[in-house]
Amino acid sequence: MQPIAVIGATGFTGRLIVRALIERGHRPVAIIRDQARLSTVYPADVVDRMDVRIADVTDTGTLRRAVADARVVIATAGPFDHVGRGVVDTVLDCGIHYVDITGEQSFIRWLVESRHDQFVASGITAIPAMGFDFVPGNLATAVAAAEVHDATTAHVSYAVGRASDGAPRSSRGTRATLASMIGRTGLARVNGRLVDEWPGEVRRLAWFPPPLGPRQVAGIPGGEAITLPLAYPSLATVRTYVAVKGWQAEAMQAIASLGRYEPVGRFVRRRVTSSTAEPDQAARTATRWSVIAEVARDDADSTVPAQLARAWVAGTDMYGFTAQSAVAAAERLAATSGQAQPVPPGVIGPAQLGQAPVLLDDLSDRAGIRWGIVRVSDEGG
Repeated sequence: MQPIAVIGATGFTGRLIVRALIERGHRPVAIIRDQARLSTVYPADVVDRMDVRIADVTDTGTLRRAVADARVVIATAGPFDHVGRGVVDTVLDCGIHYVDITGEQSFIRWLVESRHDQFVASGITAIPAMGFDFVPGNLATAVAAAEVHDATTAHVSYAVGRASDGAPRSSRGTRATLASMIGRTGLARVNGRLVDEWPGEVRRLAWFPPPLGPRQVAGIPGGEAITLPLAYPSLATVRTYVAVKGWQAEAMQAIASLGRYEPVGRFVRRRVTSSTAEPDQAARTATRWSVIAEVARDDADSTVPAQLARAWVAGTDMYGFTAQSAVAAAERLAATSGQAQPVPPGVIGPAQLGQAPVLLDDLSDRAGIRWGIVRVSDEGG
């Protein structure tokens, strides 16, 4: 059986993915840049259960040799806009399925718009953003969209709770990705077009299920605006949000905008990336999150949706969820030739990986999430 390879296997999320693969009976190919780092992040008994290969993601030759016999590559090294495009082109040349965990909207857009046809022609599949960013929103939208005929709008909101006092919630890689976005607008899909918006610029009330309840949310550059219309072409408006207080939304918008000026941007990026701390198991488990997707079919002659459905997903440990999501996608791609409904070739979103309820039930078993329908209404009821 051809193996699953993990690029960035000594990174924070890469380690979680390698361990998840081993726990499910795989012998992963761990692709790393620094052999000396291996023994500092893995015990010897774990190293014995993987194949280790040295490669630099910026060196196409070494990377190609490292992944040549893999069935699927899971890419975890970022920021993806800086190092991910060469990885994509390498797996394309090798005819290998591709999964990544990026949260970078610009990279997702590049992959969809510039490499889809090549993946289709090669008969292989690429699935970007197969992690907490932005699997819950994609799958919750898919569940709600099944209840709405020809849905036209999707509003996806994320809420992340606090970990224990003083414990970091994000990894170094996540902070590096956030830093790379400072001073840049994001995209939302509005009336069938991708439009530029600053983080925090657009706000609304999101109806999270109890115990959270209604929360003010502010717009962020989410992957859903790029990937959901691939599965649901009728979606003319797609926005992604995060639950924040009003002053936090103002700060988001101000920092993003002021970051255009290099002295400010450099200062903020330095502050965001200054810490080397990573969230430990206790902090990850204590961090609860919830996602609500509100999907509607709008009536041009009314301010009330003709149909409305809300679906939610909730859990703990964003990074554990990301690892399990990436592994679930890789396993489906590795077995695609034997499936009754194989995963389609090309660049696809998480909602195209299979039936959303089946995928969510699988992730419930793997990652302990919960999900459900909050409310379905017709004719504004």
